[in-house]
Amino acid sequence: FNGDIILKLENKNGDIYALLGDFTGHGLQAAVGTLPVSEIFSKLALEGKSVKEIAISINERLLDILPPTMFFCVAIFHLSREDSILDIWSGGMNDILVYNSTGDLLEQIPSKNVPLGITYLPFSKLVCVERCYDEGTHLFSFSDGIVEATNKMDEMYGTERTIKALSCKSLNPIEFLIDDLLEFSDGQDYQDDISILHLVCSGK
Repeated sequence: FNGDIILKLENKNGDIYALLGDFTGHGLQAAVGTLPVSEIFSKLALEGKSVKEIAISINERLLDILPPTMFFCVAIFHLSREDSILDIWSGGMNDILVYNSTGDLLEQIPSKNVPLGITYLPFSKLVCVERCYDEGTHLFSFSDGIVEATNKMDEMYGTERTIKALSCKSLNPIEFLIDDLLEFSDGQDYQDDISILHLVCSGK
């Protein structure tokens, strides 16, 4: 058990939902909210709810159960089968990295919302990003454990190294990233949980 959570679901309409979340801290103590998050995400995704509605429902539940010192950084994705529009809601997460089919960085999508479990969030204040990507577009969302990993000189792996590693032309960019991270850290213990979500667009 740890404080990171990755979820993916396809509902009866063929819509794809995915979630990558990172609770404050790491290990078993940080896992307190993973079960209710999973339950709410699955229920609302099956019902075809929007990413904003999912974020609101998760936030309300976490406000009831999390201690004041904890919160939940999360990115939620919804790909509509009908119009191939990808909706993204991100609160407190690292930039979502978007690459084309040849591994060139297209854009970095920053978080535009606060993490969940901190305060009441009016629906009207939530910011959602909409995109329609070409076939073969890759999206990566990742937890802080990657960018905050350190080497023996106490240098952090950082966002720029992450961008470069995922831009590689290999067939498995995540495998390349992990190998590069292991080489960089050179046996250092990781201070936080490490998770990465990789989505590939199929186009219209």
